[in-house]
Amino acid sequence: MTRIHGTTKRQVRAMFEEEKPFLQPLPPTRFEYYRVSERTVHFDGFIEVDGAYYHAPPQRVGTKVTVHIGRLWIRILDPATQQLIREHEVTGKGQRRIVDAYLPKQTPVKVEQLAARIAGAGPGCKAFAERLVEDRGALALRALYGMLDLLRRYEPAAVNEACAFATSSGIASFKFLRSYLSHHATPLRLRDEHHIIPEIGTYANHFITLTQGAP
Repeated sequence: MTRIHGTTKRQVRAMFEEEKPFLQPLPPTRFEYYRVSERTVHFDGFIEVDGAYYHAPPQRVGTKVTVHIGRLWIRILDPATQQLIREHEVTGKGQRRIVDAYLPKQTPVKVEQLAARIAGAGPGCKAFAERLVEDRGALALRALYGMLDLLRRYEPAAVNEACAFATSSGIASFKFLRSYLSHHATPLRLRDEHHIIPEIGTYANHFITLTQGAP
């Protein structure tokens, strides 16, 4: 028995035959679900998604973008217009998707300034920083900032020794440097005394006065 459509009161098969010539073929792959998120384009021109880095247009540095995160792709969109800015294939944690057209033609002055600043910590730091700049150019910016952070967290002599070891071993990886220090050096302790910081007891007395009143 041929089914009759409840709304149109017509045979479903007959309606399908009429519409069939106008139907489009099904997509070759299934519909991909995705997450919608927001990211800030970092100073080096990348956004971070699940530990991987994806290049965005340089004029977007410092601004927020909308990101559609799929299983196979990452799409970067303008948050105001929702227009597609860039699409990348998903890559692994710690890896980068680089667009050569977005890279500056020359090494930015900021990169050279950071390398010169790090060089003051010792010959090992100088050699390691110069190797980073030589290998990565503008992309060395994030690693150089990481080196400055290590110099704040560890004694400069320890960082210099680690850099010298990495350079002599032919390694130019900030990740290796960070790991080496975590296993071979002791982080600096936070200072609890400083000429512009009152003793901790002063804060305790202020708290007691505020909560219980003056004695």
